[in-house]
Amino acid sequence: MLRSLLISVLSAGILASASVPVHASGNTLVGDCAVSGAENAAGTTHGGSVNGEQEAGTDQPKLQIDISGVTGSVSSDSSGSLPTSNVSGSSASAGANASGQELFYFQDVYGHTYSMYRNLDAEQSPYQSAGFSCKDQRMTYSDDTYTSRLGIDISQFQGDIDWQQVKSAGIDFVFIRVGTRGYESGSIYEDERWSENLKKAREAGLEAGVYFFSGAVNEQEASEEADYIIGKLNGEPLELGIVLDVETIGSSTSRHDDLSQEQYTSNTRTFCERVKAAGYNPIVYSNIFWEATHYDMTKIDDYDLWYADYMTTPQTPYMYRFWQYTDSGTVPGISGAVDLDVELIPKSELIQHHGIYLLDALQQAVSGDTSYAAKTTSKASDESISKDRGENCGIDLIRKENP
Repeated sequence: MLRSLLISVLSAGILASASVPVHASGNTLVGDCAVSGAENAAGTTHGGSVNGEQEAGTDQPKLQIDISGVTGSVSSDSSGSLPTSNVSGSSASAGANASGQELFYFQDVYGHTYSMYRNLDAEQSPYQSAGFSCKDQRMTYSDDTYTSRLGIDISQFQGDIDWQQVKSAGIDFVFIRVGTRGYESGSIYEDERWSENLKKAREAGLEAGVYFFSGAVNEQEASEEADYIIGKLNGEPLELGIVLDVETIGSSTSRHDDLSQEQYTSNTRTFCERVKAAGYNPIVYSNIFWEATHYDMTKIDDYDLWYADYMTTPQTPYMYRFWQYTDSGTVPGISGAVDLDVELIPKSELIQHHGIYLLDALQQAVSGDTSYAAKTTSKASDESISKDRGENCGIDLIRKENP
């Protein structure tokens, strides 16, 4: 996945008046979690190449960038200092400009500060920075309303995986790449290990979702990508859903780097609606720069968001379900680095497999309510009916709520 927040700005072709050199600057720490800094402007998913097209070459030349003067919503401050006030539910800070519009400040991995106008019409994050905690690279979240669980995302570049070890290490879910569209050719390539990974991960007891690394330049290609995944799944249910992962490449030969916000948003909605029509849950991969410059957040907050940010706590002001918090995690059963993710789960809807609703069980224990077994049987039966219809019958741990 995306190797740093700065990469997206660089690859989006944002112009500036003063250049900022791109180079690795060591690690940013999330609690005691070591999180890598930026690699290069072409860094994308998991490293390697597909049919000769470079996907995440770490040998690319360093670029010179500048991001002050972007049209509309983002500006930079090379001083690297954030305003002192905090936004509830975010590690970034807020202020106001002369016209009274709310500004939202955030930082890249080099400590440069940027601001964007916060769209209050989009669904806002309910999470509190103090709720996040990290130990031995394992992120957790807890407050009065939400809890969390741990996951990973992988592709063929992780090689052979011992999924039983992964599960035993405390990993509960996984996103698996199904394919990618070449950013130069526009051709769609299948991930060589996706089917094997999906089968073995689920056999080991992990819940699963899949993702597609998109290169769509219009709605027609976005539909084609959704249909490609749906066809590959062939009716197989997913607990999490199908993710659209769009990232700019930072290359003059990339077909999709310079689309408008309107086109990126339209492509994303087209993909997601196609996925939803097929009975799967659509999910959108994003980061704070995309949310500031590439997406109209009021038009994609209907879908679950998977947010990437390698800072101490998530900086986005917007609602998300998953947080990818590092690309340099270590997990027994996987050789080399792997992306680590945390899912934020409302406690009011926390459920376990096989129709056992944990909060219902607690209420039964306290009140002696004997209707619990009947409710469980009814809910399990409903899930069975969904399976028979070929719908997405996985148990969705999150129903979106208004904060």
